[in-house]
Amino acid sequence: MSFAKIITIIIFLLIIILVVLIFVYSQINPWQAVSTENGNASSNLSGKLVFSCLVDSNWDVYSWSELDDQVEVIVSGDQNERQPAVTPKGDSLIYLLQDDSYNRLVNYFPASGLKNNLVYSKNEITSFEISPDGKKLLFSEMADEQNFLYFYDLIDDQLTNIAEGADSYEWFLDSGKFLYVIDGGVYLSNINSVTGKLDQGQIIFDQAENPVAIPGTTDQFLALTQSDQGINLIILDSSSQEINLFSSLEFDLADPANFRMKYAPDQSSILLVRANGQVTKRAEVWTIGRAGQEITGILSDIAQPVWSGNSQKIYYLKYDQELKSNIWSYDISEQNETKLTDFTNCSDLH
Repeated sequence: MSFAKIITIIIFLLIIILVVLIFVYSQINPWQAVSTENGNASSNLSGKLVFSCLVDSNWDVYSWSELDDQVEVIVSGDQNERQPAVTPKGDSLIYLLQDDSYNRLVNYFPASGLKNNLVYSKNEITSFEISPDGKKLLFSEMADEQNFLYFYDLIDDQLTNIAEGADSYEWFLDSGKFLYVIDGGVYLSNINSVTGKLDQGQIIFDQAENPVAIPGTTDQFLALTQSDQGINLIILDSSSQEINLFSSLEFDLADPANFRMKYAPDQSSILLVRANGQVTKRAEVWTIGRAGQEITGILSDIAQPVWSGNSQKIYYLKYDQELKSNIWSYDISEQNETKLTDFTNCSDLH
């Protein structure tokens, strides 16, 4: 057999193999796993800041690493990828894929380039939170001008409608229960450790806003209430229903619903954020010491502040005169700002 015939046979066999692979790939359910062109992205996203930026009329997902000061595209395409959040193990990224006619939550694995579609909705998914164990989701959907809170089990692929009118929600650190707020009432819902089923949410406190779980505890959380001078930060125990004052803050015309709190990763302090009601949701930011003292105003006229992994910096959005936003960092000890990105617009810090 001549060399030319051998080459011809090899080429023919390769073509057959390629056709078979294309056929097999076409049979994969596109709502379960699809490949992406971004398979070269970092395989683990632990410790990275993730966010969305507007590029060529679409929102894409990026990450930034403090170790190498590099901005990297994680997910891009001809649709809008918003609200990215890294799972606890750092091996995947859940984000919101937006289209004119639907929203869907997607779990993206950068090491393999695979995407698992989790939740599909014809309504607007406004926010979501991953449980600390990475196995569950809480998300809020807007329908008929009303918020609906849902629970989604990533392992069993089970979706449960929790409540109508929930304003905020918060996981406990054991991932076995969560809180949500309806008209200032704080509700508790437990997840059965054996069956994985949810119990009926029960109201445990009246008139508290935006609870956050207290690190190192399984039953306590910090919440906001109104006082004559401004707002109170109170410690609530979901088991004993005991209430203790953590700190009192003086603010003019303060509405607890406009404040958010975030514990630093090292638990040394708390970020207190007040939205000022503008369309861009610009905010004022304070840090509060672990014991409720040392209240310090540090930033204003910014948006979406989040802690750095080492608790020494705060990342946030800052707007220019044309209302274009980019990501900046603030070093708490040095008290200086640094611009990290240079896009047309950025958002969705996490």
